[in-house]
Amino acid sequence: MTGYKDRLLNAFWRFGVRFTDLARSLGLMDRRMMQTLERIAVRVVPSPNCEFTAPLDLGLTLTLPPQFTRARTYAAGVYEDRVTRLFKQIVREGMTVVDLGAFCGYYTLLASRLVGTTGHVYALEADPRNFSYLQKNVRDNNCTNVTATQTAILNRTSVARLVRHRNADHHWISVNQPADHDSVVVTTTTLDELISRQGWPHVHLVKIDIEGSEQAALEGMRELSLRNPDLLLIMEFDEANLRRATSSRDSIARTLGDLGFVRGYIIETNMKLFNINAGIPRIRITCNFLLSKS
Repeated sequence: MTGYKDRLLNAFWRFGVRFTDLARSLGLMDRRMMQTLERIAVRVVPSPNCEFTAPLDLGLTLTLPPQFTRARTYAAGVYEDRVTRLFKQIVREGMTVVDLGAFCGYYTLLASRLVGTTGHVYALEADPRNFSYLQKNVRDNNCTNVTATQTAILNRTSVARLVRHRNADHHWISVNQPADHDSVVVTTTTLDELISRQGWPHVHLVKIDIEGSEQAALEGMRELSLRNPDLLLIMEFDEANLRRATSSRDSIARTLGDLGFVRGYIIETNMKLFNINAGIPRIRITCNFLLSKS
């Protein structure tokens, strides 16, 4: 993606992403509008047909699969801009970071550089195709402080069916998988089980982006939360995805409260504060929360 045409298309895409981010922060755009705009944008600016490698900050590169809708968002340097900036502010030398739903490794790679040789990153990705890219990116960037594991993180150690969305970063664990969907059986475990096998290192940050399975992941990290009173969470929130997984805004709030989290900040709306005990506010957009215990 280095030719003149691609640079022009990336610039156009960058403008569109920044415009929609601004509209979201002002409360002028909901989830449905975002999806509609994305469908139109992909028709105007088609996704690359081939696998490509996008340059990232901190001297990193990220290889992504062909026909990936948000490929140009990475290439243009505007992927989850607000979350990325916050992530870089939070993650420091020596920290332990857990990346649930690591996809091809964007946040894993950033965390690897930021925590340095004295820190560690645990990257979890369920889909075999995505996991192969995660492994490649970890290897290509010489991230020796990363442990990558192919598994889904839920509230049980078992197997589950992963439904493959047309966008490779939107695969989801099925509660009642329709027969006509492309899917694959994956192993599942809990975060408590996974971290206990590592000898219970001090975990500073868990990032969760698992397309509706957040409730189950939270239920499976009670011991981890208890052992880490300063734990921070960055968690995607999409109410439609939660309903598909038979979860809800209220059940997420209750579980977060049970884990000791008291404050939430909506990253995409200029870090708007809410009290978890009072419930999660109604939000029309897909967004990310920063959650803390103090």
